[in-house]
Amino acid sequence: MNELARISTTTEAVSYLDTRFKRQLSHSEQEKAPPNTAIAGDSSAKAAFCALLMLEDQRAFFLKLISDRRYWPRLRSLVGSPPYVFLRPGDDGLLNASGIHKQRVHMASSETRMSSASDFGFGHFRDAQQRLYKVVAKKRPSGSVPWLGLTSGERVVVDVKLKHTKRDIKDAVLRGRTEHREQLVFPRPGDLLSLTLVRQLNPSDSDVIVHAVVECGRQKAQLASIARLVLKIGG
Repeated sequence: MNELARISTTTEAVSYLDTRFKRQLSHSEQEKAPPNTAIAGDSSAKAAFCALLMLEDQRAFFLKLISDRRYWPRLRSLVGSPPYVFLRPGDDGLLNASGIHKQRVHMASSETRMSSASDFGFGHFRDAQQRLYKVVAKKRPSGSVPWLGLTSGERVVVDVKLKHTKRDIKDAVLRGRTEHREQLVFPRPGDLLSLTLVRQLNPSDSDVIVHAVVECGRQKAQLASIARLVLKIGG
């Protein structure tokens, strides 16, 4: 069983991440790793950060993290490059974004942002069209990790990523291709979804399936492969 599948609460998730990040920091100091350069274990620590916490909890963890200056040279490999989807517009001055990635100016966006492809990691759920779903907020936070505690009638905010890239989508539109069409479009309001928990988070050998209906949604940009949806659990 993947160790992340054993974690069920936000408190456990924060404790796990705190331990993992401290371990990675110690290893980087022992190896004298250059700033903003990944070492073994960083990618799995980042994947855990992406999976275990929703946006507000990611922000709280990040604010605590950067209170220790030793983490600053490790942010790019452990959290990713800014601007960060979990930060608020008022957080833009927290650090110098160019110190993390020389081509970045802002730590936070001036408007609500959706996840980027790198924010998804392995996500939380997949559907039959291989679209990947990541729970980013709940209307009624329960203290559970994002993929647990989803009760019938509850509304959750998810980011969804198509299996195909922006270039794949553009090529399909230009060529008029219709095969695998559902893999090229986002779910629409009223669509019923059957979402299967990704194997990295599944503690059992059998599929864990959540049913939901799409209430509304917004695409990140024209021909983008990411959108944000509001789902009602249980339809």
